[in-house]
Amino acid sequence: MDKKLGLLALIILLLTTAVLSSHSLIDLDIWLHCSSGHDILSNLSVTDANSYSFTNPEYRWHNHEWLFQIFVSLFHVGGIPGLNLLRLALCLAIAFLLFKPVINRLSLFLPATISLLLLWPRFLLRPELVSSIFLLIAIKWILAEINGETPNSKWGKYRTIVLSLIWAQFHGFFIILPMLWLLVALLKRNPRYLL
Repeated sequence: MDKKLGLLALIILLLTTAVLSSHSLIDLDIWLHCSSGHDILSNLSVTDANSYSFTNPEYRWHNHEWLFQIFVSLFHVGGIPGLNLLRLALCLAIAFLLFKPVINRLSLFLPATISLLLLWPRFLLRPELVSSIFLLIAIKWILAEINGETPNSKWGKYRTIVLSLIWAQFHGFFIILPMLWLLVALLKRNPRYLL
């Protein structure tokens, strides 16, 4: 019975996420991301030319969000509905990763609901949405490491490196991952501070 109730709570949280993520595209950066992604796909390369600046067009641009821009550009083929679909998919992925534990622990429903309401203003189609997904995956892996549940396969040893390399192409927050692992390594030396 509790598992069914937990599943119902997860469905309610996911539906609430879908409703909260269904607002207009108010972030003006999205159009820069669409244009940059279109240019990357057209030229099949990431340029360092600052072609979108009127004040300093000769300034060299380091486009560190190029992979996000490709995704946005691909979904922009569907127009505004396509971009809204991408935002909905990213928000639902975040909600699922964040709220999945509610299935087994119904006591997490209230904190999950509060978390959802706090996240709602950040449901903008920006690279941070992808960073949130990567961060939640990283936290899951770190908690597994702390609890001694790390897989012994080769993938288990290198997955953090692969995640960092992919994450770095989407958004600059990838730097959080090595810092989290460093924190875990320091805390493992003094286990009384671990969860």
